[in-house]
Amino acid sequence: MRFGSRILSLALAAALELAPGLRLASTLARSPVRGGGTAATLAGWVALAAGSLASLYNGIADGIGGASTYINSPVTATGTNGAPFLYRITTAPDAATHFEAAPLPTGLSVNAATGRITGTPTEIGTFLIHLVASAPPWPERITSTNLVLTLVAPSEAGAVFVLQPVSRRTFIGSPATFAAKADGLPPLHYQWLHDGAPIPGATQPSFEITATTPFDRGRYTVVVSAPWGTLASNDAWLTVEEPARLQPSGFQAGLFRMVASGPTNADYTLLASTDMAAWLPLQTNRVTEGSWVFLAPPGPGSAHLFRVVVSLP
Repeated sequence: MRFGSRILSLALAAALELAPGLRLASTLARSPVRGGGTAATLAGWVALAAGSLASLYNGIADGIGGASTYINSPVTATGTNGAPFLYRITTAPDAATHFEAAPLPTGLSVNAATGRITGTPTEIGTFLIHLVASAPPWPERITSTNLVLTLVAPSEAGAVFVLQPVSRRTFIGSPATFAAKADGLPPLHYQWLHDGAPIPGATQPSFEITATTPFDRGRYTVVVSAPWGTLASNDAWLTVEEPARLQPSGFQAGLFRMVASGPTNADYTLLASTDMAAWLPLQTNRVTEGSWVFLAPPGPGSAHLFRVVVSLP
């Protein structure tokens, strides 16, 4: 048995040099053991040699075939239609040098050298994309997985009006301004409408009428459009009031009697003057109906002038 063990040791010398872990087994096999000890040691030595060779072979095969390298980037991703998108294919423990991704939604592309998927998607939905990473010129070094990409509309991503237009009251000839602001993914385009019809040139977040007329009365809205769709604001109403009128109505108990008429739900202030330069406020009243009748004593001097100022809430 000792002679046979020596021959086997010589036959596996190359393997022992390649696999340092086998040297201990070789030493044990060469040591003389009484009785059945040599045969038992030899069997253990052969089993250890076979296992170590198998491990060595598998390690070499994994290194060549790339089985130890895998795609470790997330298998799910979310993007927004009309917004820049970025996703990178990564591998571990070794870095790949060539990447593929297909099929990609419209607007996205993959950089074969860096593994970056970039672009601005123009679709909405869920897409299954096959990812491949490899290391040419070794075609056997390849790994793959699937990516589930979900593209949503900006409204689903939280696009809202942060400033809504509000209704206005003004007098004929006075200015009126509406303003709105949408918080969403650019580019955002504004278009103001009057009673549902687009206003030419009104394409900014704010819209101003420098001198209102009765024809400007009505409903105003703004529509924000982008690649992902449109978003409409709340309605805002413009009320254009006629100027207030002040008419004398004779004397009553020695007092001037006058009637002021005009907008309702407004504050009327009566002012008096003797020279039309300095005006003294006499009284203020909230007019909830169509007119205000008031009495004022005649002032000193040869002339006494009155006027009324209306403030819209």
